[in-house]
Amino acid sequence: QLETIYLSISGLNKNTYSIMRSPNLATLLELLDVGGPANDKLNHRSLQFVLPDYTSPPLPDALAATPLPFQSDETVDNARDLDAAGLCVGPDANYTACQIVFTPNSSTGALTTGGKVGVIFFGGALVDPRGYSPMMRMLSDDYGIPVVVPIFTADLSFKMGVCDSGRLAQAQKAFPDVERWVLAGHSFGGITAYNDAWSMAQQKNGTDIKGTIGDTLGGVAMVASYVRQDLGCGFSDFSSTDWEWLPFASISASEDMILNVANYEAGQELLPTGSLVITKEIEGGNHGGFGSYDYSERETLLFQIDGNATITPEEQQSITAEIISMIASMAAEDIKMEPGPKKDKKDK
Repeated sequence: QLETIYLSISGLNKNTYSIMRSPNLATLLELLDVGGPANDKLNHRSLQFVLPDYTSPPLPDALAATPLPFQSDETVDNARDLDAAGLCVGPDANYTACQIVFTPNSSTGALTTGGKVGVIFFGGALVDPRGYSPMMRMLSDDYGIPVVVPIFTADLSFKMGVCDSGRLAQAQKAFPDVERWVLAGHSFGGITAYNDAWSMAQQKNGTDIKGTIGDTLGGVAMVASYVRQDLGCGFSDFSSTDWEWLPFASISASEDMILNVANYEAGQELLPTGSLVITKEIEGGNHGGFGSYDYSERETLLFQIDGNATITPEEQQSITAEIISMIASMAAEDIKMEPGPKKDKKDK
């Protein structure tokens, strides 16, 4: 029996796909729309091919930055299997096995948020979640922010029409002292991040959005991603005054040839308005530079052709981590903080 999964994704080659999959079959991927100069040769064409059993592996620096238990491929595969079995959500979920946890080190202390605001980071489609470990280390070690990176089967965090990943509760179990969470994600993971935020408001079904979810939702950070309204999750629109209170970041890169620029610009109209919104294009960065993973095969297997970066991934990720930390700081402004350890001048 075939399981039909409909995915609309900005992260897979700037296209909208229908993917039909079963435990033994990955047969149909229809390319409907192509955007971006690097992929003009595919414009107005339909391609049919077998969806590869593939995920972009982490580079050595990413593995080294990953907490020890999850440096093992077997451990990550086990987490993917648990998610496929529905064991990464709900009250009986195995929260220690289904997510990678980055705990701020004691020497850093809770510098940015007093330990009261954490980050859930959703990785891009078909990217090993460990590919984001260097940037997560920046958030936890340099800014003192608790971080959780959920693991999903097939490394796909969002499924069409499933509008809540269910992973907030698992992050809360990992860091019970964290009061608010910034939902962040790269590419396809950015779709998951904002849909989780939108879903929280829809579930409460109230007019006072801040009053109902503001104590839990601290902010949203979309990295090489954009808000769209064709995913089966309602007409997501954060531009009304109901969302002015929400810190929100939209981060892109000048050499990104994967992101659909026209759709990205249209999505900017759906962001909150006001002083709590950060929009940043990182000059010289590209799509893959937001992580540390091997994307060399994505051109052949997924028809993804990225631009040539003129800055290092470390520089690109450092800028991104700083912006996410700024969103976390905004989220923490009205939380009563406990005094944290002071840093020596030599550590500043």
